[in-house]
Amino acid sequence: MSKVSLTIDGKKVEVPPGTTILEAAKSANLRIPTLCYLPEVQAIGACRVCLVEIEGNKNLQASCVFPATDDLVVRTNSKKVQEARKFTVELLLSAHPQECLTCARNLKCELQRLAEEMGIREVRSVPAVRDGLPGDSAGRGAVCAGTRVRYLHRAGLRG
Repeated sequence: MSKVSLTIDGKKVEVPPGTTILEAAKSANLRIPTLCYLPEVQAIGACRVCLVEIEGNKNLQASCVFPATDDLVVRTNSKKVQEARKFTVELLLSAHPQECLTCARNLKCELQRLAEEMGIREVRSVPAVRDGLPGDSAGRGAVCAGTRVRYLHRAGLRG
């Protein structure tokens, strides 16, 4: 069986065809953070935390759904990637119930761990409703965090 050869953070990686960038990085002991990735479930790239920069692509890509192909050059920790990930985690936190101290997952929560790693110390507010974005019953302005993240990225709203 032939292998796909790509470069991730300067490291040559060979993986079987059909492997995602996230899986390729894991096989090379390179960590790409993720919240929604479950290997036994179809990946959908919803959380957008696993974004990576691919040489020649204008937009960042979700590594959990982007296939590894020959000669790809991937950066998992560039300034652009770090800023996008931090923004995404801030958005997820803004739509997240603020009950961490009483939550059974407190101190065992991947979202908390990522926020800590990224130096996020407070949750900033995000615009509620703009240009027809649907609101939810709590008036937060987005039906779910994934919708909010996609909408704000598309609208170019950055903090």
